[in-house]
Amino acid sequence: MSNTRKSTLWISFFCSLVLILAGCRSTDLQTSEKGNPLPTPATPSPTPAPEGLLLGVYPGDFLQARVAEVTAFDAWIAPTGKRVSIAATFIDFEDPDPIRAVPAEMEAAWSRGYTPFVNLSVGNREVPRTAGEIANGELDPEIRAFARAFARWSKGKGKRAMIAPLQEMNGYWTSYGEDPENFKAAYQRIQDIFQEEGVPPQAVSWVFSPNGWSQEGQEFERYYPGDALVDLVGFNSFNFGDCSSWPKWEGFQEIFLPYLVRLSAMAPEKPIVVSSLGSVGVGGDQDQWLRETYAGLVAFPNTRAVIYFNRWETRESLEYCPDGTDYRIYYPQRGQGAPGFLEAIADPAITYYPPQSPHMTDLLFHRP
Repeated sequence: MSNTRKSTLWISFFCSLVLILAGCRSTDLQTSEKGNPLPTPATPSPTPAPEGLLLGVYPGDFLQARVAEVTAFDAWIAPTGKRVSIAATFIDFEDPDPIRAVPAEMEAAWSRGYTPFVNLSVGNREVPRTAGEIANGELDPEIRAFARAFARWSKGKGKRAMIAPLQEMNGYWTSYGEDPENFKAAYQRIQDIFQEEGVPPQAVSWVFSPNGWSQEGQEFERYYPGDALVDLVGFNSFNFGDCSSWPKWEGFQEIFLPYLVRLSAMAPEKPIVVSSLGSVGVGGDQDQWLRETYAGLVAFPNTRAVIYFNRWETRESLEYCPDGTDYRIYYPQRGQGAPGFLEAIADPAITYYPPQSPHMTDLLFHRP
């Protein structure tokens, strides 16, 4: 059978699946969940079936303080025969004590059988930082301090992590956001410094991790640094339900499928990691959302990992939930969680790989 015919058959199958899962309409692929027009993507070429989809989770705070929440999450899902592969966190370049904090954060995940996923950003402390400042070298000392600490943790030990520099760079809510050219220069500068400070190339899988939605003119394709600098592509996307001023319940078809298609068109050879996702329980059925979302992500080709944001947060744009927006699907203090998630991860494609295993290398750390 020709490649063209295979591609046509696969796309037909996937669209049928999405119609079943989410009641999609073909016109929905042309606008974002906030109504912005999206670029018309090329049809992604089908890739070989992934060797499993990995589960990840964010605990309520830094891993070194809250990794017990990840192990409790694991205990909760254990009856399904599944376990978490990835423990995710956020680290600021300007951490006042990288020599201690960086290895502590990495080791909290690694020593418990999780591969670390690090959102590595800046501007979260007293002074906002821009992409231009990073690109021009003004934060080189801070980046070098982080890179040296990471090198000491990883070098000669086979330890490694996924690192997403300056996540959500296409969002107006980040101090370094909405500056494509300086972001791309900053992304490369960070990698150059890691290399100069002796971080083994195999110790990092570099992630491009924008927000899915953006204002018009800030689509993530404008920020892509290029295949030579990126190992994994991903995005963040959330269902805010009735917490937002645009109360609308949005699921797989609205806030995942369009971005998956665009990522596949932008970087067809790169594995996809959904870097952060979550849904509130206000305004719809969270259990059904979980079932449909994970079914769609499992079915989409080249999706390798999905990291759930098991936290609550407060933000000004979510004024209808002033006490905080709660995405949690598992509550460690109660030992209880959403049954829909347990059903969602029953798919045999969802699996676990240890952080140092050859399978993890092939799935998330492979370089051609």
